[in-house]
Amino acid sequence: MNNRSDDAGLVKRCQKGDKHALRLLYDRHHTYVYAVVRRLTKQEADAEDMLQETFVRAWKSIRSFRAEAAFRTWLLRIAVNLCRNLHQRRKKTVALIDAAAPENNSDALARLWLDRALNQLSDGYREVLVLHDVMDLRHAEIAEVLGMSVGTSKSQLHRARAKMREFLVADGSEEVASRAAGSRR
Repeated sequence: MNNRSDDAGLVKRCQKGDKHALRLLYDRHHTYVYAVVRRLTKQEADAEDMLQETFVRAWKSIRSFRAEAAFRTWLLRIAVNLCRNLHQRRKKTVALIDAAAPENNSDALARLWLDRALNQLSDGYREVLVLHDVMDLRHAEIAEVLGMSVGTSKSQLHRARAKMREFLVADGSEEVASRAAGSRR
């Protein structure tokens, strides 16, 4: 049995009020959802709140899930919308780079430049960039999660990468810009 059919059975059980089935869905998907919200919020506490709220909302609206998309895609849509709402309430820039400690000073400087460049991207560009380049989602999945066409996802990714290069070059970090451009072609 594959995950999608396993999820379908668990979703049906949830729709009948089975909280244990929700726990099984949580166990299966929480790590992935957390990775997305962690990058969209950058704050660990916010990410934990968004993860919890994602599953609370999923439980509350599980009866409306129609299985037109994969359960994980549906969860990601809830998570991304919650992060958007958080961002709008706080009116602050959402950062998408992992908070992993740099290996050396050169890496620390590169991370700083990347963080700055990401902070300058629009929310739409940032969301597509992180979902594609960091979380390895395909354009069809991104389109479904963000409610856009596949073509829009592709064009926004292209524009986001171009803007990142532009911001990095303007910031004096041509080396980081050329490494970033070469790593994702």
